[in-house]
Amino acid sequence: MQELTGKDIRLYIDGRVETSVALKELRGLYPNQIRNMLTGIKERADGVFLWVVLVVDQLLIVVQDDPRLEALWRAFNSLPAGLEELYGAIQSSLDRGQRQTASKLYQLVFEWKRVWSSHVDATYIWLAVNFQDTEALVYPSAAEEAGIAQVLTRLLVGTTRGLLQLSSSSSSSSSLST
Repeated sequence: MQELTGKDIRLYIDGRVETSVALKELRGLYPNQIRNMLTGIKERADGVFLWVVLVVDQLLIVVQDDPRLEALWRAFNSLPAGLEELYGAIQSSLDRGQRQTASKLYQLVFEWKRVWSSHVDATYIWLAVNFQDTEALVYPSAAEEAGIAQVLTRLLVGTTRGLLQLSSSSSSSSSLST
């Protein structure tokens, strides 16, 4: 499996590193250590691309919040090698409120996909997550809708740690993907 996905994994890792200002800054200070970590990700992945995606996401969250090499290595070394164990570690890192929001998001997405067999529009998820029974549901204006993707992206990072992500479609709208 490693031979089949190795090149794609390396391209993915390199691409994600380039999108993170915090990781690029740290790589500027510690190029050899960061290169060793990125090589370690590829080696520990054992060809499992999804594991790489989740691990890189976790490390980007860490380096954004705590841009110290020690913190990044500690996070990397604490991540389990198995995919199922990694899911568990990600979920256990959340506090109670984050787990509740994540659970609501997972349920919304899975039910949407079960009923509609398609991606969920980001605006619908935003409305569902923010709707309270005591409020009237008001569809956002075009200006508000334009800002939903950025805010929802932060919510997803904070509550699902990359297990749910927004993807952009060609029509400039965003939808949720798992």
